[in-house]
Parts: sequence; C-alpha cells; structure tokens
Amino acid sequence: MDDGSPHLSDDIYFLESFESGEWTIESPQDRRLPRDNGLVLKSPAKLHAIASSMRQVFHFKDKPLIVQYEVHFQDGVDCGGAYIKLLSHRDDLDLTQFHDKTPFSIMFGPDRCGKDYKMHFIFRHRNPVTGLYEEKHAKKPSADMNEYFTSQQSHLYSLVLYPDNHFKILIDQSVINEGSLLKDMSPPVIPPKEIEDPEDTKPEDWDDRIQIPDPNTRKPLDWDDDAPRWIPDPTAVKPLGWLDAEDPFISDPDAEKPEDWDDSMDGNWEAPLIPNPVCTVAPGCGEWTAPTILNPAYKGKWKPPMIPNPNYQGLWKPRMIPNPDYFEDPHPFRMDAIGAVGLELWSLTPNIFFDNLLVCSDEKVAEQWTANMWEKKQVTVSSPGIFLKLLAAAGKRPWLWGLYVFTVALPVAVLPKRYKLKRVVGWWLCCGQFTGHGGLLEPISANTGCKAGTNPGQGASPPQGTHTPTHQRQFRIANAPNLHVFGLWEETGAPGGNPHRHRENMQTSLMEDPGSEPGSPNCEAAVLPLRHHDAHLTFYLTF
Repeated sequence: MDDGSPHLSDDIYFLESFESGEWTIESPQDRRLPRDNGLVLKSPAKLHAIASSMRQVFHFKDKPLIVQYEVHFQDGVDCGGAYIKLLSHRDDLDLTQFHDKTPFSIMFGPDRCGKDYKMHFIFRHRNPVTGLYEEKHAKKPSADMNEYFTSQQSHLYSLVLYPDNHFKILIDQSVINEGSLLKDMSPPVIPPKEIEDPEDTKPEDWDDRIQIPDPNTRKPLDWDDDAPRWIPDPTAVKPLGWLDAEDPFISDPDAEKPEDWDDSMDGNWEAPLIPNPVCTVAPGCGEWTAPTILNPAYKGKWKPPMIPNPNYQGLWKPRMIPNPDYFEDPHPFRMDAIGAVGLELWSLTPNIFFDNLLVCSDEKVAEQWTANMWEKKQVTVSSPGIFLKLLAAAGKRPWLWGLYVFTVALPVAVLPKRYKLKRVVGWWLCCGQFTGHGGLLEPISANTGCKAGTNPGQGASPPQGTHTPTHQRQFRIANAPNLHVFGLWEETGAPGGNPHRHRENMQTSLMEDPGSEPGSPNCEAAVLPLRHHDAHLTFYLTF
C-alpha cells in the first residue's frame, strides 16, 4: 500500500517508522495521522537499551550522512535523554549485548537534567599515532533549548555531516548549530604540535614571588604582639542587688526518683535543674564578671609591608617539546563505519515517543521523507498567529501592553480623527491568525452590524460550486476580553453536503471609507481560515 513514503533506495542505510510492529510500539497520545506508531520509552527511572542493524553499512567516504528522527516528550521531561547512537561496524558486534560501553561512531540528540539543556553531537575519533579513541563534542548551540523540552509537541532532530568536514544540526528544519569538525569540536581533533615537557622541574633557586616583605622596615617599639583583642570593660559596675552566693539553677525540690530507675544500670539519680526562683527578682545570680569590649591597644601580630620583589623571575612553566602524539588529520569525517542504530537511555520521566528514524546519504531523500511524514503532522497542529502570540506575551509580561499602545498610537496620531479607531484595530487584525480551537474565539451573541450574505473585503468570496450559509455572530477573544469580534460565520462545503476545507488568503481593507456602514463593499474585514473547522470567519473589529 502506497502511503506516500519515499522508496527505499540505496541511499537509505536505515529507516524505521515503527509501523511494522517489530518492537513494542504504540500510537502517540495525540495521534494526528492514521497508522502513526512509534517506539515509546515506558518505565521511569530505569535504563533502556534497544538496537537494530542497518540495511547496509555506511562508510564515511564521498557521500554526506543525514540522520533525523522525531522525539515527543509526552509527559514532559525533568531529567533524561532522547539521543541515539550510531554504532561502529565491527565483525563481533552483538546487538543482544548492547550496553553503554558498546563502541559508537556518533551520538546525537537532546538531553536534559534540571536547567541543563543539551543538544549532543559527539563523534569518536581515532588517533592514528596511538590508536586510541577520544570523544569530540560539538560546541553548545546559541539557541534557547528550553522550548524543545517543554513545548509538549513532537520535534524533528536532524544531523547532516558533509565530506568536507562541515556539519549542521537542525531542529524542526531550522539550523541551530553548524561548524567544522576541525575547528568547532572540543577537544580539537588535531592535537597541539608542542606540549609541556612532563619531565622538566622547577629549579630550586627559581624566585616566583611577585612581592616580598620589606627587609628595611622594623617593628615599632610600642607594638605589643600579645595584646588581647578583647578586654573586660573597666567602666562596668556590678548591679545593685546582684546575688553572688546564689546559683542561677537549682535542683528541682519536687522531683522524685522514678520507680524503675536502676542505679547500677542508669547511674546515680539526680534531680533535674530548674531556674532559681530567688534570681527572678534580682538583677542576676552567681559570680559577676564585667562585659568585654574591644581592646583599644590591640594591633595584632606585626608584619612588615610588602614591596616588589627585585629578584622576581616570573611564573615558572615547563619547557615546550614536540608533541610525540601529534598528527594531522585533514579528514575527520572519515570516521569508523556505522552498521547499527541504538537507543541507550535513562530517564526519570516515562512515555518518550520516538518516530521516523532515518539514516541516509541523500538530502533529497531526507527532504522527501520529511515532507511525507513530519510536515503532514504539522499541518494538523494549530499554531497561534502573531496577534495571539502578542497577547500571550503580554499575559506573561504586562509591561508589553504599554509598548503595544505606544506602537499603535504613534501612527494613529497623524491620522484624521474619523479614521483612528477602525484603522488601528484593522492593523492588529491583519497581523493575526485566529483559530476556533481551544476556546480562543468565544461566541457572545448573534447581534452584528454586517448584513447577512454580504462579502466585505475584496477577494474573499468562496470558490464557485460551494454553498455558503451565513450566520451572524459576535465573538470575543478569550485572552483579550475588551476586544470584540463582530463577524459572519460561513460554512463552506461542496455541493451534495460533503464538506471540504477552503483556504483563503487573509484580505483586509486598511483604507476604509469614512462613514461606511458594516457590510458595505468598503467594510473593514478579513477572511481567516479556522483550523480544525471547515469554516471561515469574515469579520471586522470594533469596541
């Protein structure tokens, strides 16, 4: 059955849309396409590992490598990864024993723990001199990664490597990071030509003191190193009535030895102490001592002042020698071939949904697969337009309302009075995209000034062969209660009653004729498609 997916050509090395039922799979919680299944990480706070061989081994030679897959954190994510590993091709590779130490050539994908958001791109590079492998990490993206972990939507993660060592990392088809395998990895692929001599030692007479005590300064004769910092206050006087002979606490005369007290086991019993009642009416009890104050004669230990060291030789460093492990590798792209794809993950949050994992060597194939799978899903997602985004932003940051008012008032101030109100509202209208989903447009009444069956706004008429029963409605934007939308709800359907979606470009008349009535040809209006509904709204705004 042809589902629109690209043909499995020789340029595709791995493709798994999770439709075959080969693994434990399920539909996403917000399934938008029929037969849309994926691999789901189900258990919280546990290790997960699964791997599959590719259709053919990919050798890093003269073709690019494209890796892409979808991830949906259906329950959000607090701490966990959703990255994949492209496993190095080896004759002894046993996927039944796949674990965290299984050698990989590339590791790629999102990872989060707390406020630390990462987009991994790591490749293992072999030092041709030592034969040892070292992981090279891409620089951190400049984009804010927070939204990709908290948006509650599926995202498409893509990695493209080119034979000229250039790489690109994309999320939802937008580049968030790119660079060179030679210049933008840490640690660098090519080691330094010189290194510090590990056998070099600092000479014993090397003086690296920047300052030294002044040898010509002497301690003043009246300087007392032993003077205490605190002394008893010589001006303090014991308060009258102080009871020196009385203890502040006495044994409780009413206390009795517990019956189960065993002196041999518990020791000699003593009554608990209580405050001495005699002391409650006196300034104090017990031996009186004067409070302490800072000693005005205290100076601390004397130290000579510091002066620049005339013998300073600078900070010692070991001498540099040629790096015995130095090498030049102008083609780090030519890494170990890959023969399998694996997920080896741990996450505190379950229900991480993976879908449409593709490894190929032709960007056109990747574009076709994206168009047939990813973009189809996005068509069903209702995304707010600029107008609603501005409202949402102002809801979080109330100070933006002042900026909006200033932005609107500035051009309005130079217009004739009779144009001002509807012109400005129309301007806001032309930049918005409303949906009838999620309660954003709330019906209020059926009282409107537009005439039923009229078509304000040029070019807004439905196509021929459709019937357009019109209902006059008044709407209110839920998150802007003072802004009302008066308009016509037009149901668009084909003859015979089979509804279909008809999209119109948004039209608006910014130069409204003064004094025009709603419903006239010059009525300020706009036609916007309502997603999730086979209907349009033709409306104008007023207060």
